[in-house]
Amino acid sequence: MVFTITEINKNSLLLPNITLGYVIYDTCYAIPKVIEAGLTIVGSRVKSIRNTHCSPTAALGPFSSRLSLNLNNILGLFDIPQVGITSTCKCLSDKKRFPSFVRTVPSDAFQSTAIANLVRYFAWHYVGMLSVDDEYGKNGITQILAETEADGVCVAFHHSLPKVRDKTAYRKLGECPFSPFYSIFGMREPAFMQIRKDYLTGIDFYVFLNEEGEEIIQAKASVVLLFTTEPDLFPFAEELLDRNITGMTWIATEAWVGSLYLKESQFRHIFQGAIGFALQQGNIPGLREFLLNLKPGIMISNGNMQTQLLFYLRKVRFMNNLGNLVSFDENGDPPAIYEVLNWQPDSTGGLRFQLIGGFDSTAAKDKQLHINTNLVVWNHGGNKDSYKKMVLDIPFHMNWNIDTGNVFTEKLPIY
Repeated sequence: MVFTITEINKNSLLLPNITLGYVIYDTCYAIPKVIEAGLTIVGSRVKSIRNTHCSPTAALGPFSSRLSLNLNNILGLFDIPQVGITSTCKCLSDKKRFPSFVRTVPSDAFQSTAIANLVRYFAWHYVGMLSVDDEYGKNGITQILAETEADGVCVAFHHSLPKVRDKTAYRKLGECPFSPFYSIFGMREPAFMQIRKDYLTGIDFYVFLNEEGEEIIQAKASVVLLFTTEPDLFPFAEELLDRNITGMTWIATEAWVGSLYLKESQFRHIFQGAIGFALQQGNIPGLREFLLNLKPGIMISNGNMQTQLLFYLRKVRFMNNLGNLVSFDENGDPPAIYEVLNWQPDSTGGLRFQLIGGFDSTAAKDKQLHINTNLVVWNHGGNKDSYKKMVLDIPFHMNWNIDTGNVFTEKLPIY
């Protein structure tokens, strides 16, 4: 933020004869701190009107959607503009609830459509879905459910990830979607089990023999969407690690697709092959040099802003120094441009983020999503060509007897 304001003040074409100042509030990722900052901004504005001193006339941030909506509940009452830089919740597009909020990142309404397009692109017919239990997760997953079901996708399950660390809740989540014999046989494994895998549809068929020798078939989704933030995903990821859940294709949202923690070696066998959407990346000229020369503690807070700032902010339209159009629609949302990333093994034993495609909401409907399938690496370690060949050669290729541990292959019908 400091770098951005410095660059604006240095550019005589942007705001001639005006110098921007700033005050930084540390929210500590906590709602009480956000409310305190909001009340301080409102209070300083009232004081400024009385004493004609400078005061904050707009707010940038905070970090998350949950914090942003709480801040705009206060700022919106006084038409104080708030510019979100990382808050993507679809709910913030509601101008009746959040009248003074605009943002420089796409709404999750676009991401939900992008995810639905991804499911359609790979023809995944049986998909599990987990979403964090807050407005970010609820708004995003509701739209995805509607769009994927309209395409004929069968939703294998939809569960919520709790906002609090509840070990019991995470253990139940670890059992139900990924280990079918737990739900059928309790903690006792069946005497015989086959797994019939259909990679193209994203379905694993578990075949059990019950005590009477009858065959029981239960489907398990091997493609699962995780619509959650990075911190809220960590407890569930640790549960997956404890259970050694592998062979899954995870669909990631922009909130965790670039997680530096989950790409470490201990999670490689779990998250290899994950695929998801990231905000468009780019180099910011001058930022590195600015950070290296920054002297913390020496801050200037001054400046003035024109009245009716919110009115003019909504009408902003310009090209930034990366060549991208910056503008807002009637909901205060910019166009959506995402990168599609695939988690692939790296030379250190962990995972790296490979760019394999993109999504552009301004393009024609049938051209919004583009993916180079030759670059994709899946959870079994192969690319799309080996992915197709495996299905054609061995429709359900893994079968074993749990008692003896013998592994064998057999041509089996596709259900």
